[in-house]
Amino acid sequence: MSHQHSAEFKKNRSRKIEIGDVFMLPLIDGRYAYGQVIARWRPKVICVAVFDHLANDLATTFPDVIGSVMSLPSVFVTEISGGRWPKIGNLPPIVDSRLADFAAFAQTDYVGAKIYTGSIIEALVNAFYGLADWEPYRASPGLLRSLLCHSFDEKSIQ
Repeated sequence: MSHQHSAEFKKNRSRKIEIGDVFMLPLIDGRYAYGQVIARWRPKVICVAVFDHLANDLATTFPDVIGSVMSLPSVFVTEISGGRWPKIGNLPPIVDSRLADFAAFAQTDYVGAKIYTGSIIEALVNAFYGLADWEPYRASPGLLRSLLCHSFDEKSIQ
């Protein structure tokens, strides 16, 4: 997925969360994955796109070319507003939020929509890159794989 960012990219390190905010998600090996806020559907709940694209260090700009969308989970804003997932700027959303699971629950005031903690999303990204186990939650087998976008099948993840 290609995206021009030079004129559109705005540095924004404030803790206020806005649609389009780009953030870095830390991995256990010191690298970072890119993410973007694509929707807000409750005051403290956002939907994010997590991309299959890594940076060795905390970035200050969004790359010209970004990988596929790995996951479109809904999470609490605290990971970004609290600084654990540092914001690096803001761009128009790259992914249509209607593709995310929460969108199917709009007509029922989001009853049944799932919200995940930041630690679950971090576990997903670490497992995706082979840094952690795919089954860290014995009470919820298959949870992490269920968060992957359909473009990633069992053959593409080891």
